[in-house]
Amino acid sequence: MTDNLPEHVEWIDAEIVDDDARPPKPVCWWRCGPCMRHPNKTAAQWGIQVRHDELEDALYMRDSQTKYTVKVEAEQWRVRTDGEDRLVHVDLLCFKPPQLPQAVDWQRISRWNDTFHPGDDQDNWRFDFDGPEVFE
Repeated sequence: MTDNLPEHVEWIDAEIVDDDARPPKPVCWWRCGPCMRHPNKTAAQWGIQVRHDELEDALYMRDSQTKYTVKVEAEQWRVRTDGEDRLVHVDLLCFKPPQLPQAVDWQRISRWNDTFHPGDDQDNWRFDFDGPEVFE
């Protein structure tokens, strides 16, 4: 009679999984500065100014016309200046670059979720054709 009984199952407490939790938004590298669309236009010519707050380890960006300042929400960033402290380019690893009142043209330089920085050689830049609006 005992041969027909199911095996003993030991239950383990599992973590509660939130089925409604959204997956994290993907990130990619964005550039403001010399790129394929504007090969000679620097970030300073776009009117961008940046400040690194070492206490917060945060990057702040503002435009030169309205003086509107925004904290940059990025996982990583790279900022390059020329010899005279003029801003050449700003590269951000984020979902979407910050929006400023002054129009700034950001160029995507990597594919979604590619966290490796492609460098300054534009032949190495690869990007998907879908924008952030696909994930919103």
